[in-house]
Amino acid sequence: MKNNLTVILDFILNRATEKELFAIKEAIKRRERNAAGPSGKSLSDMAAGMSREIGKQMKVPLEQIRHTVRDMVIRMIKENAPEITDEQLDVLLKEWVGEPERKNQPTGRFPPEMILEMIRQFIAFSINKMPKEEDERLRAAMGDWPERYWQSFPEAVRLLVSRYLKGTLEETVFWKNVFSELGISG
Repeated sequence: MKNNLTVILDFILNRATEKELFAIKEAIKRRERNAAGPSGKSLSDMAAGMSREIGKQMKVPLEQIRHTVRDMVIRMIKENAPEITDEQLDVLLKEWVGEPERKNQPTGRFPPEMILEMIRQFIAFSINKMPKEEDERLRAAMGDWPERYWQSFPEAVRLLVSRYLKGTLEETVFWKNVFSELGISG
């Protein structure tokens, strides 16, 4: 799956035409409307799978990921707009990548896929389904990680998580709304 995902992301980010991007967005919307795609997986299954994959890949330090993303964005901008000034490039980088994270302060500007993994971990912890080792690993890395995660979630996501944990929001509806709030649905 990792190789397929890499190929797909490369196509979307580097080679897809506007028409192809539109077709991809429409396909994603249709799959979400059906709640279970051809694979038979529901949105919650897809979210759980995606968050597991991201969790495996999160062993790389966040700052290294940020640096890699920043370099990729710089390369893409310069390839598509070689005439851009350094000042204009800085403005775009701040908008698209955000400022570097300060120690012990949530930025509120994590990539949507990372927030998805954080939501999965937060919920697993909140309903006592998180393995003890995972909680210990997160606490060793971040201290009071549940509070830091909560503070980094967008307000709309906090509301959805609260409703889900209280049992007033069905799981499929919860994940569909989370995907939408994070802009994952296209």
